[in-house]
Amino acid sequence: TVSEEELLRPADGLVDYVRREFSDFKNKKAIPDIRTDKNAWFAFFDEDGSGALDQEEVVRGVVQTFKLSSDLDRVRMLREILGAVWLEFDHDGGGTVDKKEFLAPGIGLADTLIATMGYA
Repeated sequence: TVSEEELLRPADGLVDYVRREFSDFKNKKAIPDIRTDKNAWFAFFDEDGSGALDQEEVVRGVVQTFKLSSDLDRVRMLREILGAVWLEFDHDGGGTVDKKEFLAPGIGLADTLIATMGYA
């Protein structure tokens, strides 16, 4: 049990701790809309700045964009499906999808995600 004093104590109380530890959440940028700005979506989820997306970056992007984090079965299925079709988009077999592969009109990963997720 947490006492009121422990909860509200300035500098080291639980409320101050939560504010400090989670302050970056309020400053986090909104996820770009993949339908209207595929370039921005790509850049947002290219977390390592490599100029390409790996499978986990795409999984995180899809989970956050389509708000799937509470549906673990769907996330698991997404990982499996993405793994099975990855080489359809990763043409050079390098393990990542570069911007050209992502943006290819009609056949790129972006348009495929939009169509598959019923987001068109």
